[in-house]
Amino acid sequence: TAYCNNCDSFIGNVPYSSRTQVIYFNNRNTIESYPETMLRQSYDNFKSEHPEFILIPEYKVMVNNENRYIDFCTPDTKIAIEIDSLQYHERTKEQIENTIKRQNQLVINGFRILRFTGDQVNKYSDEIIKEVYKFYLKLTKEKNG
Repeated sequence: TAYCNNCDSFIGNVPYSSRTQVIYFNNRNTIESYPETMLRQSYDNFKSEHPEFILIPEYKVMVNNENRYIDFCTPDTKIAIEIDSLQYHERTKEQIENTIKRQNQLVINGFRILRFTGDQVNKYSDEIIKEVYKFYLKLTKEKNG
């Protein structure tokens, strides 16, 4: 069985093979989505040249006294990367409202949110990592004056 990384809702039974032929588990021991795996692998390839750029998958935050998880986060600059998918999220009015409420709370708590669709990540994960890195550099420069 598999559960959503963000909201722990039941996704379904996972076959022994996936599109990548490997099922990856994240640090919460839930199964990564294919786009999460793609972005993580792009980051793993990128970080050796940019060790100052720390991007943590499944970053735990408290929102309204509840533990929530950001798909990926740069903790020092508070960039939150969320991967949206119609397959598991935003299928109902309640899910959309929950996503908006959660995003607003993250912004109130100082996070800057970048959202990408699963299809964007699947096609352009390397470019997305580079884009996030440029934003990271901009925020780091502003922070350091």
